[in-house]
Amino acid sequence: MLQYFKSWVTIYSTSRQVQIKSTLLAVCQLLIVITVWVAYLGSLNLNLKNVYQKSCPVQGAIVSKVKGHLSTEDIPDSAFKISNPELYRRIWDTSDLVFPPYGGDGQDGSFIAVTNLLITPNQTRGVCAESSKSNIAFCSKDKDCVRGKSVPTSSGVMTGKCMNDTGTCEISAWCPVEQNILPLKEKNRALLEGVKDFTIMLKNSVEFPECGKGQDYHRRNILDNATKQYLSSCSYHTHNDTMCPIFRLGDIIEWSGSNFSHVALTGGVFRIEANWDCDFDWGAKNSWCFPKYRFERIDEPNATISPGWNFRTSFYHEENRRTLIKMYGLKILVVVSGSGKQFDFLQLILALGATIGLFSVAPLFCDTLFEFLCYLKRFKPCQKMFGDFSVKSRYQGSEVYSPKSSPNKFELAASNNTIEESIGSYKPS
Repeated sequence: MLQYFKSWVTIYSTSRQVQIKSTLLAVCQLLIVITVWVAYLGSLNLNLKNVYQKSCPVQGAIVSKVKGHLSTEDIPDSAFKISNPELYRRIWDTSDLVFPPYGGDGQDGSFIAVTNLLITPNQTRGVCAESSKSNIAFCSKDKDCVRGKSVPTSSGVMTGKCMNDTGTCEISAWCPVEQNILPLKEKNRALLEGVKDFTIMLKNSVEFPECGKGQDYHRRNILDNATKQYLSSCSYHTHNDTMCPIFRLGDIIEWSGSNFSHVALTGGVFRIEANWDCDFDWGAKNSWCFPKYRFERIDEPNATISPGWNFRTSFYHEENRRTLIKMYGLKILVVVSGSGKQFDFLQLILALGATIGLFSVAPLFCDTLFEFLCYLKRFKPCQKMFGDFSVKSRYQGSEVYSPKSSPNKFELAASNNTIEESIGSYKPS
């Protein structure tokens, strides 16, 4: 028993290697090895740092602050197609056109910037004719208007009466109902197109707790040496100034691949992504780390049914009187993504072990193919098809197999530490 355990620490055993002269098997093994290398390097995106670095997800918050003013006071009456143009001629600022007024906050610093609107003033509770825009509005008799009936697309609840002068059902609602007509006659012009010159300041603070804790692993998207003068005059640009945290709203829409004038008519949904990709291999203090911004439109730009983005809000003047406003706007989502990278010995060992394991696929496949070809060689039609195999072992065989005693084995001839075999000449008994 002692001798058995002693052999564990004094004797190393290795598997026997056999060299097979076969172009088919050699090419198969080479193709598999090349495929494994290409797949492995492709999974790393040709970045060998992924072999020895661990990934630390970014954590942080982002807030946005919008500034800007615009005026519609100089738009003439002839440019409007509604009866109350005086409601639309005024000075507008962020408190009128940005929701929430304090800007976005939290992990998703989203906000809304209004670009077009429809005002229905002085609504009161009462009964009036349903809008002709509703799909249940039309009627010819009272039976067509079921009392108490309401659908989400209507403006109120039916009273059971058909109004002959309008040909629509009478409803109990806030009256007069919204007519859903944009204010300007020009089809391709939004009332508040000047919103494109509004600016957005993004303040983003992040950390990488899985890489390390403390101030060294804390980052901001505002440079430490940035001055008030720089922040008051800079504007982010994808090529000229990528460090400025202030963005022009019109530029964001253009960088997303959309036309601002077209989007401003009915609104849209866009996303700003602040992506952090930080390398801490040289220490957190010595690592340069700053976000890269990506801009994209999320909603369907070519939608024909319910295009864009809009919402309604109301301002109450007293208990039974309000002004209803339908607003079309740009919903801007601001999100944080990315990760930190740092050397990790365990990650290196796991990556190397997984890679070595992948290369065992080649001999496993070729051994299986070799056994299958040997089986086919037993049949005469296949003997000439696959040619002849020559097998050479690096070590002297301890025994010789005879075809007569073992018809399913190869004949191994031992000579000078070399075993030669001809499978092609073997004929089963």
